[in-house]
Amino acid sequence: MSFTTPSDPVFGDDNINGDLIISVGDLIHGNVAGHTNEQHQYTVEGLLGCGSFAQVILAAPLCKGASVAVKVIKAVPECAQQSRIEIAMMAKLQKVYGSGNRGIVAMLGQFTFKSHLCIVFERLGSSLLDVLASGGYRGLSLRSCATLAAEILDAIQAMAKVGIIHCDLKPENILLKGNSVEDGIKVVDFGSACIETNQHFQTYFQSRFYRAPEVIMAADYTRAVDMWSFGCIIAELALGKPVFSGGSEFDHLHQIDTLVGPFPPQMLARSRKMMDYYEISGTPSHGSTFTLKEYEAFSKEKGVKHKAWKGAPQRWPGVVRRLRDVTTVLVQKSNEPSDEAEVFAEFLIGCLTIDPATRFDAGTALKHNFILYGSSTEESNGLAVPAAAAVVAAVAAGVGGVGEGSGGGGGGGGIADEEATALASPSIFQSLSLLLQSPPRVGYHKMRSSPILDGDGDDRESPLEQQPPDDDIFPIEI
Repeated sequence: MSFTTPSDPVFGDDNINGDLIISVGDLIHGNVAGHTNEQHQYTVEGLLGCGSFAQVILAAPLCKGASVAVKVIKAVPECAQQSRIEIAMMAKLQKVYGSGNRGIVAMLGQFTFKSHLCIVFERLGSSLLDVLASGGYRGLSLRSCATLAAEILDAIQAMAKVGIIHCDLKPENILLKGNSVEDGIKVVDFGSACIETNQHFQTYFQSRFYRAPEVIMAADYTRAVDMWSFGCIIAELALGKPVFSGGSEFDHLHQIDTLVGPFPPQMLARSRKMMDYYEISGTPSHGSTFTLKEYEAFSKEKGVKHKAWKGAPQRWPGVVRRLRDVTTVLVQKSNEPSDEAEVFAEFLIGCLTIDPATRFDAGTALKHNFILYGSSTEESNGLAVPAAAAVVAAVAAGVGGVGEGSGGGGGGGGIADEEATALASPSIFQSLSLLLQSPPRVGYHKMRSSPILDGDGDDRESPLEQQPPDDDIFPIEI
């Protein structure tokens, strides 16, 4: 089975998107970096994921050993350069913490095959987005959320201690180590990462649903952007859906303004996009007033219609009007104790503080009562955890686990025979392979930096509408 459809234009070994054409059973190989007499040699077992910068395949080493996830980078200079950054970030982390420690995926090597840079990673399980999907997006219990939060925070703290900002934390980039949430998680996809003390200002990074306010406003950023993304992830794990899901950056600003509150004037004054999104009255000497533009005025100004997308404030009418109102949602939909829900709300408010200077850092968050007491109990009332474990085991039986993409998990059982048979059937896997094909090539300077599945996650609930050129970074393609 090939990973490209017969109608795809072919250029030598690649398709029109710059992806290497690979089929199940193919042999991929290349010299170990720095050792011309040693080679990486793998047999292709399946496709795990495909994004704008690479495809990820499941591969078995010719010598004995566990299957791995190989990220095969597109034969495009921009993609190769981005991947070299990922390799450098992984090498820096592994030099300090060792390979695969502190909740960070293990990089096992790199090689070049038919002019494509290939990065070898350990094979992991399903993403947290898959976990939510398997439970019908009902969310996890607060205790499960606290356990996951503690592990993600440990990874963020490890990155921060060596000066690395991940820049693309989202549920798709946090994968299970095994078959269930209880097995723990690892953070993947460091293609967007940067060194905090040596950053070059980027206009576009982070998937929109998890994009920090200072990034949206084009202000200088720090490691605090990862903590904003973390807060969005934990809120989504509890609620089942993204807490902010704007159809454009402008809409996203309105949702943040509604749920969290207005932006601090001193932060807006440092923002490069202040004039794009805000009306300004008064003078600096007598105090300026910043007012977020209305949809009608902004649409007229940009020449593109912007209308409010159905985001978090509209999901539970009359309930969620501010971020603290998530307590009411959790009590009503999940029967969470009101006192535990209140502690969770306080935790979220600390992580989703607009001003990065006062936002929780990883160390502060780890000391919060939500983490200290929520993750210490052995009882698990997760709504989605049992279903997630079953789906992971079923997909592992037929399709194989997931490296840095979305799909199945790694080994195990525990699902009804008929469900396992359905998920493991070749027709299902073939459909999955076709679904994950790369989108048509677009201008790479407009793309997000994330090399894995970066066209799916952040826009999965956004309207299919045209965005102005400077409003977002990736066209929605299906």
